[in-house]
Amino acid sequence: MNDLAHGDHVEVTFDPPLEDGTAGTVEVMQGQVSVAAGMKFVAATSHRNELGMPTVVDLPDDGRAQVRLVETSAEYSERKRAEARGDLVFRQLPRDPFELAEQLETLAFMIHREEDDHVIHGRKGQLRRQFDEVADQVLLAQRKRTYVLTKARLGGDFHPYETRDPRVFRIGTVRPLPVDFELDPWTRKDRLRRKDEAIRIFGEAERETRQWISRLRAAGYHVRRPHPNAQEILVRAALGETERYDMRVYPTPNGLWQVEVRDAQSKRERKLRDRCLRQGHLVRLKDVVEGPLT
Repeated sequence: MNDLAHGDHVEVTFDPPLEDGTAGTVEVMQGQVSVAAGMKFVAATSHRNELGMPTVVDLPDDGRAQVRLVETSAEYSERKRAEARGDLVFRQLPRDPFELAEQLETLAFMIHREEDDHVIHGRKGQLRRQFDEVADQVLLAQRKRTYVLTKARLGGDFHPYETRDPRVFRIGTVRPLPVDFELDPWTRKDRLRRKDEAIRIFGEAERETRQWISRLRAAGYHVRRPHPNAQEILVRAALGETERYDMRVYPTPNGLWQVEVRDAQSKRERKLRDRCLRQGHLVRLKDVVEGPLT
């Protein structure tokens, strides 16, 4: 019994039978070992109380209990994990970024087409667990997983920030770059490659967005993107010690960059917007943006 670890599954035979206030007379019980403060207990799944919770019994160490190890904690976890995944679509882990991306896209399409969405042992949930296990190989961010899943629903690539579709949850979706599927973590952090791939996907507006961000920060402005994939910039204007308001810098269809004060969504924001205009923040920002971009 000293070899038992927390989480092991055991069968315990009591001789003489155990008299328990909740479970009554117990000769044999099955359950999970729990270790606390040097003491061992069994959460008996074979004997549940009126609320359906396992009965917790102290595991005596005086020879009255014969303990048989049914399954170690690791074996139990692996079995439950296998049950949660169901029949595997891919039995081999991806060997390169192209294979990984292909597996994710295949699983995403299967998830979209699957109709069995039962909470317990539903095939859609099993496929989603397989999808997540593949994505875990490269620690793919949740918002990028959402993009792959949404892409399967839409039938092709899309711009997470600009697409107006009720099936696209813009805030929770970011388009992954090809480098995100690299198996080597250091390769995934290659900043130059990430920049080149972002420009190739989102066009020259992405390059100019990065240049404007650098230029505006050098000029002392607090800037950010409204979305990681957005080719526009929000510039924060300080209206006092605590109050702020955003101005928007974005490219027009003719390639020129334009500045405007963000639309107000409430009465308070309208007051802040008016203050931003009165204090000349918009005019000063226009003077910076109208200069040549180098």
